[in-house]
Amino acid sequence: MTILVDVDNTLNDLSTPFIERVHELGYEFDKTKYTSWELADAVIAPNPKEVVAGIFNNPDFWRQLKPRPGSYNSLAYLNDRHKVIIATIPWRPTPEHREAKIRWLGYYFPFIKENQISFRKDKWNLPGDVIIDDKPETIKKCIDAGMITIMPSHPYNVDIPADVTFSSWKEIPKLFDNIDQLIQEATMS
Repeated sequence: MTILVDVDNTLNDLSTPFIERVHELGYEFDKTKYTSWELADAVIAPNPKEVVAGIFNNPDFWRQLKPRPGSYNSLAYLNDRHKVIIATIPWRPTPEHREAKIRWLGYYFPFIKENQISFRKDKWNLPGDVIIDDKPETIKKCIDAGMITIMPSHPYNVDIPADVTFSSWKEIPKLFDNIDQLIQEATMS
């Protein structure tokens, strides 16, 4: 089975340091408006999109993100048993931003090799059976492409009909054991 895994706000916690940075810049983040994937919708500032771009354009922001609890062991578990492709997109299409992603993955997930990383925006066109991603648009397109969709729960994606949602990476090994069993049963009948 080939499993595609997103990075930002899926393997890592992007929201917490982003909100902290917004506050450091003297602006507010309205969590009640954090109902869409577009972070600027919740930034209270004269030009929210400029605030988001200012934070995200800095490669150091991406380097300091931390993995979600349990993601290391769960991704290692998947990588030992399946073909894993990290499907991610740098904020900007520059070598510096791309390198920041590769280094981040190498530091926190050293078992992931560079040839396992895909920087394609159209993840639904990658040869995957399953995708773990948080972005509503990506989940919808992957459903249309026939993939099994697994989504970490966030305020902006609660209304998206993924096949499975999870709140902790610690749930992933058991979830995939169940998926493996269902696939085996389906191929036997």
